[in-house]
Amino acid sequence: EFNTEGVLEDMEVIVNLEQLDSIIIAKINQHLKTTFNRYKIKKIQEQLKGSKVALLKNFNHYNPNLITGYELVLSGKHNKETKLYEYFFDKNGNFISQQEIIPNIKTFLED
Repeated sequence: EFNTEGVLEDMEVIVNLEQLDSIIIAKINQHLKTTFNRYKIKKIQEQLKGSKVALLKNFNHYNPNLITGYELVLSGKHNKETKLYEYFFDKNGNFISQQEIIPNIKTFLED
């Protein structure tokens, strides 16, 4: 991701759940199980922050020390209603925030 001046601020890398440490997986699942009757994780991204040089080097040599957190996109069922959400967890798997994803109606009409 870049700021408005085009300067690289952070990087997001798509990963599979199985690539995360088992303690982090357990914390994330524990939080989601207390929130939803059922849920399905659709996408996980590691959020990486560091200097421009460190982030660019990460393309060739993965550096887990740059991980600052995780962003998840999931569908969750609560009170018989399923919605799409974006969740944020810190690098240790602790919950930070969540927001509902409202689909763009125009996107559906254009298809």
